Amino acid sequence: MTVRGVAIFPTDIGPCGIAWGDDGVAGVQLPERSETAARARLTPVELTIPYPQSGLIAAVYSDGREIEQEPTAEGTRVRALMPPAAAARLRAALNGGAECG
Repeated sequence: MTVRGVAIFPTDIGPCGIAWGDDGVAGVQLPERSETAARARLTPVELTIPYPQSGLIAAVYSDGREIEQEPTAEGTRVRALMPPAAAARLRAALNGGAECG
């Protein structure tokens, strides 16, 4: 599911959020300390993890939340919601940088 929108809304215990796509709700965020923090956890990420590096899929689950996976000829195509810093670490690991996690 492709994320089409994100909404952050105030509650008595802090800003919450919801992300949605064509097929419905893609993710929700429980209260955070700020609107920025809530929005960051709902940042859509889409990337292909090559099969030899499939262990990196664990980083998606530890740092964010997977929306869907799709096997391709190159590897597993992952769509997820995660903080931008976690996505950057994952991309760096895919590009030969330090391991993620």
